[in-house]
Amino acid sequence: MVGLTELLPTPFSPPSLIPPLFLPLIPVLVTGIHLSSTTKPWIIGTRPTIKGQAVSVWRCRWRCLSIYHTPSFLKIQDCRFSFAFPFPLRYSKYMVVLNKIYTRTGDDGSTALGTGERVHKSNARVHAYGTVDETNAVVGLVRVRTVHRSLKELDDMLARIQNDLFDLGADLCTPDTGEKLEYEPLRVIASQVERLEGEIDYLNKDLEPLRSFILPGGHPASANLHLARTVARRAERLMAEVAQDENEIVSTAALKYINRLSDFFFVASRWVNQKYDGDILWVPGKTRESKTRDNSSSTDKAD
Repeated sequence: MVGLTELLPTPFSPPSLIPPLFLPLIPVLVTGIHLSSTTKPWIIGTRPTIKGQAVSVWRCRWRCLSIYHTPSFLKIQDCRFSFAFPFPLRYSKYMVVLNKIYTRTGDDGSTALGTGERVHKSNARVHAYGTVDETNAVVGLVRVRTVHRSLKELDDMLARIQNDLFDLGADLCTPDTGEKLEYEPLRVIASQVERLEGEIDYLNKDLEPLRSFILPGGHPASANLHLARTVARRAERLMAEVAQDENEIVSTAALKYINRLSDFFFVASRWVNQKYDGDILWVPGKTRESKTRDNSSSTDKAD
């Protein structure tokens, strides 16, 4: 393993948090390698640096660097290289480094897919994973209302779903072109669908059979779950549209997951309302008689 000071360009001023005395003793821990091209910024690969925790990241830039990184040599040229110091933060299997939020690269109406390819923001695939992101935002609204201990089980499920939705977005933004990438793309897998089905069955097992359709409402969490359901359905329609294109691929697992997700939100909304005041049922034609009576009354007044 190459020592840290052997890799740093000179002159080098280390972060104030790191005592210079210890710099030769700290190995380089690779968290991500990013192409510096302004047209195709993307992550080649990431890995956890310390089992059970992540580390804070500090970046510098230099040229023509070769380093030893188990299990193989990595050669890096003309790129931004991220290394990390082992200060505990939260653990993440795939480290994401965001050091600047606006890039101006999308000012022309284009955006980059996970492969680095730039497409217009009106692209069907962008619509699909953007709506998955919108679904996730609505789930965040639901979770504001599930903090009570009586809804703890559901809140834990929703937390897992929010993480899954980022996985789904990563899956959709990296098209499967059949070409080998320099990194292993993140894909939704069958076990995530199976877990969701199990949670649907768990929530549904004690619910009364439905005799009518449900009007969104009741407990605030239930009302927001119905909103999440409708946004998830829209995401599913957009994903199906992408999958229908013979030049595009959307995995079977991804389509199954988004389909089950709206079912989960529906069942979860009923589960919440059962704990409080119950569902609000649709009564077909309920308002038609009163409207007819009101119209008759108005006619009489006009005569």
